[in-house]
This record gives sequence, C-alpha cells and structure tokens, in this order.
Amino acid sequence: MSLKILRRAEKQIRKLPKTVQMSIGQQLRELLSGGPHTEKKLQKFEHLYRIRVGSYRVVYEKKDGDIYVLLAEHRKDVYQSVERLFG
Repeated sequence: MSLKILRRAEKQIRKLPKTVQMSIGQQLRELLSGGPHTEKKLQKFEHLYRIRVGSYRVVYEKKDGDIYVLLAEHRKDVYQSVERLFG
C-alpha cells in the first residue's frame, strides 16, 4: 500500500498551521501501517473516506491498494468541496 497526495491536497496541507500538518502526517502514517485511526466513510460517496484532525478533515480514496489524498480543509468547507468536485 502506498500513499499518493494530489497536488491540490498538498497545497492545502502546506497552508495549514504546522501543528495540524504534523498531526495529518501522523494520521496518514497510522493509516498506512494499518494502526488505529479515525477513518470514516463519506455517506453519499462509497469510495471516499475521511479522517478527522482537530477541526480539519482529510478526504481520501482507496483504489487498487493505494491511498490517494484528495482534500485537506477545515470542516466547515470540506464537504461543500467534496460535493462540488465529486458530486
């Protein structure tokens, strides 16, 4: 299993506070290693998942054994972005 971060998500992560960036990195490492994490499936999209990092959400997709990070935004904005991009 490998991790691929899309350019859009990478830009979003870089704009976040350093502490949030570090927490996201830790959560993604746990996700890759199969350790305990707070993964939840998005209701309207059967192929999208999210992890919670404080007030931020990281939306990703599992495909062909790989994890693709699609978005990383504040919780008030992320679901509108998901709907706009994938709805």
